[in-house]
Order: sequence, then structure tokens, then C-alpha cells
Amino acid sequence: MSTFKILQPNERYRGRSYSEWIEEWSNLLVSISPDDQNASEMFFLRGNLDYEPDETGYRIIKPGKFYNRTGSLGQTIYKNTALFIPVMTAMYSVNDQYLTRQLLDEEDLRNAVRRDLSDGREMWLRFKDSKDGYKPVIPKNEITKYYFETAVFTVSVSSQSPLVDKFEAALAAGEHETVQGGYFVILTDLEKGKHRFHFGGNGRGYYYTDAVYDITVLPYESRNLANDVSDKNLTEGKGESIIETQDKERKNYLHLKTEDTVENISPFA
Repeated sequence: MSTFKILQPNERYRGRSYSEWIEEWSNLLVSISPDDQNASEMFFLRGNLDYEPDETGYRIIKPGKFYNRTGSLGQTIYKNTALFIPVMTAMYSVNDQYLTRQLLDEEDLRNAVRRDLSDGREMWLRFKDSKDGYKPVIPKNEITKYYFETAVFTVSVSSQSPLVDKFEAALAAGEHETVQGGYFVILTDLEKGKHRFHFGGNGRGYYYTDAVYDITVLPYESRNLANDVSDKNLTEGKGESIIETQDKERKNYLHLKTEDTVENISPFA
């Protein structure tokens, strides 16, 4: 049995496409609490955002640094929670500067995102769930199938975000018309137990990201309070049915009316 399922590029998860999940992830990343998630449907991972200026003024991540979410820093999720993994990404907003050019419209944004990523050198996405070595999550040479770009959408950067000055280019608080692109993978149906994921990449110029997560998956027993009573006659038998015992005023607001009431107003009577 597989350790997880890979959401295919043309598939949707909980009604949303890859691009729509990318938009949510992008806004989470610049929120007031990017690492504090109440993950029920999706748990969003992230790379190491820790750019700082070197002696020449260029913003870089020092070699060897990575985003460490292992051991006690790891994350626990339930089996019905999916994982969103941003392997290597690029995000640009209107009025950003790319090289020597100001980005003014959607075409400019997409060209900057694509050029950034096409100039990348290597990337990795691997996992292990035992003492054995790492294995690739995506078969070799197929990860490029997981390239996505969003529509132009609004990124709302919080003035209290702890990460805004950690990006390759510091972000200004406020709302920005943005395109996000990159290589993203969503995993579903993870097996119960412990998993380690290692992902990142070397991109254009000084772009570098590397992260390691320990993910513990707990079993999940569905607790559905809805009870299908379609096969029962709710007004038949001795005594009053459950619905009939409710007061008259409340009955009028129930979506499910007793069968005798429905019968009285039915056009098929």
C-alpha cells in the first residue's frame, strides 16, 4: 500500500484546484501567524525564509541554513488532512522591480515569475517513513509536471507579519495584485505513522530554499452527526414521532418536515 496519494495536476481537492490552494498559501505566508495553523483540510508547509544582506548588500540565505521542523518542532495531523508542499516558488506583484524593470501589468508579472523559475538550477522533494533512506516523492524527471501559476489575485500583507522582511525582496504591508508560480505538490491519504519530508531548490541568482519537516499522522474516525432517516415513516406507529413532539413554532423552521405536513402541501397529492 502506498504511503500517500499524489494529487494530480488536473485534479481538485475539496473542490479547489492547485492554483486556488496556492493563493490561500500565499496569503497565509504573509499573515500575522504563518506558522500557526488549525489544519483540518490542508496543512501548508513552507521553505526557509531567512534572507539577510551580506557584506555587499545582496540579500541571501547563508549556505547550510534550512527550515528545521523536525523532532519536537514537527507537526501532527490527522489522516484526512492533506499536505501542501511548495518545492520552489516565485511571487511578483504590480510595481515590484524585476532586474531593472518595474512590473506594471499581468504580462510583466508572468514573465518575471517564469524567468525566475526557468533560470533555476536544481530542486528536490523526497521523503522517508522508516529507517531506510530517502525516496523521491515524484518519479524522476516528472516534477516539472507540477508547475502552476495562479490567476492575478490579491495578497494581503499584514503589517505584523513576522516574515515580510525575510523574503528575497522585503514586502510592504497592504494589498498587492500578485501572480504566484512554482512547483507545488499536494499529498493526500497519508498513512498513519511518522514521515519526514525534505524539499527545496537552488534558483536564479541567490535564491535558495531548503526545509525538513517531520509529520506524524494520526488515525481519524469520522464523527458525522447527520442521521439519514429517508427510509423511515416518521408519522407511522404508536405515539408521536421525534419531530412531532417539537413545538409548532419550531417545526415551521425545520428543513425536514414530518411526512404528513409534506403530504398536505405536496403538488403530487
